[in-house]
Amino acid sequence: MNKNLNISDDKKSEDQPEKKRDDEVTPADPQLRKQPEVREPPEKVVPIKG
Repeated sequence: MNKNLNISDDKKSEDQPEKKRDDEVTPADPQLRKQPEVREPPEKVVPIKG
């Protein structure tokens, strides 16, 4: 019984993180690509503001 519960918990825990990873990877992919592009302009503004 304990093993069965562990398998159910593992499956549910794996299913949740897998779905969250997909959602996080989707927004993170475009965000990560924008970060380097936006990082260039902010880099110049950072020293100017400082």
